[in-house]
Amino acid sequence: MPQIRRRLKFTEPSNPFEKQLEEEFLSAWQELSAIINKGIRSEDNFDAIIVNVTDTGNADTQFDVTHSLGRIPTGYRVVFIDKGAVIYDAGAPWDTANIYLAASLANCNVKIEVF
Repeated sequence: MPQIRRRLKFTEPSNPFEKQLEEEFLSAWQELSAIINKGIRSEDNFDAIIVNVTDTGNADTQFDVTHSLGRIPTGYRVVFIDKGAVIYDAGAPWDTANIYLAASLANCNVKIEVF
């Protein structure tokens, strides 16, 4: 994928306002190019965290998903699962540190986006 240049060329500013405007524009351009060049991820625009759970344990048994959102999440999305299982809410109330889910099959490896 082609990269966006981090520097732009300007003519020499003729007054303090133009100099400040150029500096602000360059700063914003560098931040934007850094985001675009590394790829825009869901977490860049969404208050969420992706959590890997390497083993969900026994089928239809609650497992904890620890997150660092600092608030009670409003939902989750399964990003990856290595089996044909269904991930569902285990019924326990979520809190500022964990959500509680279950899997219809045993020992799944899942990646979950918590938001």
